[in-house]
Amino acid sequence: MKKMLHLGACAAWALATASVACAAPLVSENYETSTPNMLPNASGFLLSWYGDFNSPAGYLWRTAQDGAIFDDPMGPAGNKSAVLDNNGHGFTQAFPSNDGPTNATMGYNWTPDPTTFTAGHIQYDFYLSPAPEGGITYVDHRFGYRTDRLNFVSTGAADTVGWYSLRATADAGTIAVNGLPGVGAASVQPLVGAVNTLRVDFTPGFMTYTLNGSLVEWTTPVGPRSLLPWFSGATGVSGMTWVGDFQATPGAPHGLIFIDNVQVVPIPEPAAGLLLCVAGAAAAIRRRR
Repeated sequence: MKKMLHLGACAAWALATASVACAAPLVSENYETSTPNMLPNASGFLLSWYGDFNSPAGYLWRTAQDGAIFDDPMGPAGNKSAVLDNNGHGFTQAFPSNDGPTNATMGYNWTPDPTTFTAGHIQYDFYLSPAPEGGITYVDHRFGYRTDRLNFVSTGAADTVGWYSLRATADAGTIAVNGLPGVGAASVQPLVGAVNTLRVDFTPGFMTYTLNGSLVEWTTPVGPRSLLPWFSGATGVSGMTWVGDFQATPGAPHGLIFIDNVQVVPIPEPAAGLLLCVAGAAAAIRRRR
C-alpha cells in the first residue's frame, strides 16, 4: 500500500513538473567532440556558398580551442566552441547566393513537422569579438518552421517564426527583431567582448527573450513589450540557423563570433510528460525491490 501511495505521489509530482524534469533536449551540443580547427561535427548543416571564403583551410565555421587557430574565449581551459571567421574574405566573388554576397551559416533541424515543437526553449552562449576599426561584429539567429525542406532558414515570413539578429560594434550593443512590424531594437550590455547567454522561450503563438538573466523588452508602437508574436501562419519551430554577415560590404573587416552550449528543449504535453515520469518512478521502485 505504501508503495502504491508512493507511486501516486510520484505521479502527482510528475504532472506538476513534467514540463521541466521530463523534457529531453532535441539538441544538446557543446562541441567537445569536435576537432579543433575543423568544422563542428555535430551541426545539422553548414553552408559556405561559392567557396574561396577565408582562413587557411577555407572554412568559415570552425571549432575553436585554446592553442588552435582561434583561442576559445568561453568556458574553462580546454573548452571548445564553434567560431565564425567571416572576416571579409570571399565577398568579391561574382556569384551571389540567394541571400546576398555570401551565406556563412550553421544550423540545426530537429523535426520535419514544426507542430511537434510549439513550446519549450532554445538557449546558447555566445561571444562577439570587438569590431575591427571601420568594421562590425554581428550574427543573425533565425528560427524556421518549414515542412518542405530541412536546410537554411531564410529571412522571409514564409519560413520564419521569429527572426532576430544580434548586431554589435565595439562601443555599443543592440539586439534587434527583424520581420515583426513596429518592433525595434533593445539596447543591451555587455554583449560585446563578453560571454553572453541567450534564452528564447516559446509558447504557442508567442516568444520571449532573456539575455544574461534579464527579460528583454522591445520597443513597439504601444510601448515596451517582452512577449512577441510568431509570424502569421507559423505552426511551431522545426529548425534554426546562425548567419554571419550575409549582406556586408565586400572586404569590410568583421569580428569573430563564438557559439557554445546549444540547447533546444521542448515542453512535453502534460499527459506525455506524466507517462514518462511515472514510468521512471515505477522503474525506480522495481529496482529498489
